[in-house]
Amino acid sequence: MMKSLAASALILLSAGVAHARERAIAGALSDYVCMGLNLTPQQRMDFAHPPSFKASPDPAAPNVAPLPAQVAIRKDARPTNGFVPAINFAGRKMWVSTAFLTPYHSDSNPNARCTAVKFTDNTYGFTYGQ
Repeated sequence: MMKSLAASALILLSAGVAHARERAIAGALSDYVCMGLNLTPQQRMDFAHPPSFKASPDPAAPNVAPLPAQVAIRKDARPTNGFVPAINFAGRKMWVSTAFLTPYHSDSNPNARCTAVKFTDNTYGFTYGQ
């Protein structure tokens, strides 16, 4: 009984692994630029009020989600009420205050570049290179 139960579990685990899809880069988002966050040390440590994506370009709009370390902004984005449209990791349009944005840079590697990308699982993110 135990052997057949163990064999069944192994077959189920193997089937799950066989159907798992690898995540790969589908392509660069050439219309987007990678921006970093321009935060003070106090803002970085304020976990009760993190800088967040907004639902609309309004300071009073609801916070949607905390901002990640990098944000993808359209290259041709024009501020509306001090906010620019951005996409989150799911590809949804959200708004970011321009006060939080700065061009991407790496303190540890000044030659590093950040590129906004779409992955094969239809999520979005960044790659880093020289």
